[in-house]
Amino acid sequence: MGFPLSDVLTDESIVSEFTCKICCNLVEYGHAVHTSCSHVFCEKCLADWVARSSDPDILAEAALNGEQARGPRCPTCNAGLAGEGKVAPLQTQPLAWRLLGRVQVRCPLHDSTSCGWRGDLSEVSAHLTNSESHLKGQDYAPSNAQENAEALKNQGNAKFTAHAYREAIQLYSKAISAAPGVASYYGNRAAAWLMVGAAKECATDCRRAIQLDSGYVKGYVRLAKALIELSDVDGKFIFTFVWAIRLTSCFVNRSRGVASIGVDPMPGEERDRGGAPTRPRAVRAPRGRRTGAERRRTGACAGDVRRGVEGDSMR
Repeated sequence: MGFPLSDVLTDESIVSEFTCKICCNLVEYGHAVHTSCSHVFCEKCLADWVARSSDPDILAEAALNGEQARGPRCPTCNAGLAGEGKVAPLQTQPLAWRLLGRVQVRCPLHDSTSCGWRGDLSEVSAHLTNSESHLKGQDYAPSNAQENAEALKNQGNAKFTAHAYREAIQLYSKAISAAPGVASYYGNRAAAWLMVGAAKECATDCRRAIQLDSGYVKGYVRLAKALIELSDVDGKFIFTFVWAIRLTSCFVNRSRGVASIGVDPMPGEERDRGGAPTRPRAVRAPRGRRTGAERRRTGACAGDVRRGVEGDSMR
């Protein structure tokens, strides 16, 4: 993803050496890599590039066309990247690392907040999560709080994509502070909590997201994942998981022009006029020993969640 070049103030002759040729942005600070051919990329961008280059379907197509499979190549100079030591973190080049960190930039949210901050690239994350620096001690104006929150969420998504999960959590938290009534902000922070092994915090954010929006499918799916991590796979898990599947199925049917085909009511469930399930009334999970069939169904549900039901993605 990288940092937008439109917010970079340092001379282009220097910045060009740190521009990712894949996303065409300044490389992500803290998550940049360099190749043995001396080119610099965002870690995530290059990883995706290599994965595409190594795709079995692409290699098979090349073989059918009589082409020799060459493996991943550098996007800049076409040098081979296969083999140990071909790609390394930019931190292993101390001088280049320091130069990147000192590239001068402005606040990436300056359009929505009129923030006049300017500083080093290495200080951007600290700036965005420090109210004294970012807004000079002032709260977000009510008139543009939602716009600012969306901008912070987008910055959080960029950090999440770059695997900087703790920085993403900080940015999602700032977005929640600016606009606390948006379910997806809690849902995205829940996903980041899960990536750092904080399943309890993930479950808390998921429950808050579902409370704000009972139709927020990702909240149910991520809550089910958190319950698995917490070894809380009982009646609560089954209810959460089934509810997520039912919402997903209903929305898929609607997108195809069909209203809730094959979706039977759950205990305590009501419907809206379009046939979609509304938020369920409280249902007590069954107690006592489960049968072998119930245990097998629970295991199947857990396996589906671990494989990432509905392709859990950021929003």
